[in-house]
Amino acid sequence: MLSRYKFCSKTLAGKKNVLELGCGEGFGLRLVLQTVERIHGIDFDPLFLDWAENTYNNELLNVTFQNVNIIKETPNNGPFDGMYALDFIEHVDSKCEENVMKNICNVLTSNAICIFGTPNITAHKYASKESLEGHVNLKDASSLKILLSRYFENVIIFSMNDEVVHTGFYPMSNYLFGVGFHPTYKK
Repeated sequence: MLSRYKFCSKTLAGKKNVLELGCGEGFGLRLVLQTVERIHGIDFDPLFLDWAENTYNNELLNVTFQNVNIIKETPNNGPFDGMYALDFIEHVDSKCEENVMKNICNVLTSNAICIFGTPNITAHKYASKESLEGHVNLKDASSLKILLSRYFENVIIFSMNDEVVHTGFYPMSNYLFGVGFHPTYKK
């Protein structure tokens, strides 16, 4: 799991104001904060956010948190020149994807880099019942690229197996990263 955050840290290195979508308790913030100036973490669950705020504010890290339903509203503290959402999109009903993507794009700078990480649908038959619970919108490399291409000028798909990120044969990958460059949608 940490290698996913390392990928984000390397890819977003040098960014000034980064949004973490679906931050939960802020598990990987410390890794990403090593290469970016500031992170604004958002989540819909106030219990996770309370824990994260208490933990990270005591450490005086350059991070803020906000309770946001990204399907219905945009986050504060933008604009953002980077964004990452790991293990998020598979929990969003496909009917809500457009709202989510528009609300994200509305708070991004024109040169923003956005990373979406998700389990690969081709590996779902090997996942545990508990792991699959709540996964209502799994993607393969093609459907992830199609989604992101509607909102970003350029999109690159990466694969991950056993902590190794690569551009190999997508159907055999356990996890996918879609990286979008230069958002094209603005309200």
